Amino acid sequence: MPVKLRAALFALVAGIACPVSLEAQTPPTGTATPAPVLVLGADDVQKGYAAVKRGAYDEAMADFQRAAAVGNADAEAAIGFLYAAGDGVAKDRAESLRWDRRAAEHGSALAQLNLGWCYTNGDGVPQDDVEALRWYRLAAAQNNPFALQNVGAAYMGGHGVAQDYAEAVHWFLRAAALGNPGSQANLGQLYFLGKGVPQDYALAMKWSRQAADQAPAWAHYPEPAVERNIAGAQYMVGYLYANGLGTAQDLAQARDWMTKAAAQGNANAIDWLRTNPQ
Repeated sequence: MPVKLRAALFALVAGIACPVSLEAQTPPTGTATPAPVLVLGADDVQKGYAAVKRGAYDEAMADFQRAAAVGNADAEAAIGFLYAAGDGVAKDRAESLRWDRRAAEHGSALAQLNLGWCYTNGDGVPQDDVEALRWYRLAAAQNNPFALQNVGAAYMGGHGVAQDYAEAVHWFLRAAALGNPGSQANLGQLYFLGKGVPQDYALAMKWSRQAADQAPAWAHYPEPAVERNIAGAQYMVGYLYANGLGTAQDLAQARDWMTKAAAQGNANAIDWLRTNPQ
């Protein structure tokens, strides 16, 4: 059946990313992570993460508290996550924020990222895009890939700063080089639409495919923002194949990628499959 050529429904919305689980702080192999801010207590921090993976949250809290007692900022950030999730302790947003701020001020990129997310969403603090961006920049200075993505998203959406697509591309390229799927997906959109860069369907395919191919690696880290980014990239790959943009037209490949995106709830992919039945 011929493909119906329709205007692509790519909204320029770069979602602010912030992992909400400790498990997501140790991403798939090959995804870059910042070096620990402090050495003291590092062994206890690693024990704590191992305990979290086993679901032994009481043990993890004890490990993190020992490390926090000697000033380890990553341990302080981890304690904040445990209080936010109610893992091993009673859920307490105020206590979570107290630990987040303490860790962020001590240099933890994870806490700086999380605190920025709280200001973006007004979660426990007044909503403030400018303050959010300040914290994202601090984490980005440590090459945290999610923070780099969020600085790019701020420029892409004009949140806390004047909208600037070219500057957004700069930040997304830095994050994409560290394997960040959200930034790779956003670059695919920007090259497709010619925003901040010359329109280039081949590069739209390149970056979208890099994000889409990460689906198996991230399958065990069910973070909604990452899932949406990857599903959007899968749709973009399918759309490009369907219409022969940046690649030879291949309807079988298009359907395969649309099916993958639809399985993750991507509305555009679901609509494409409905209007292009076999």
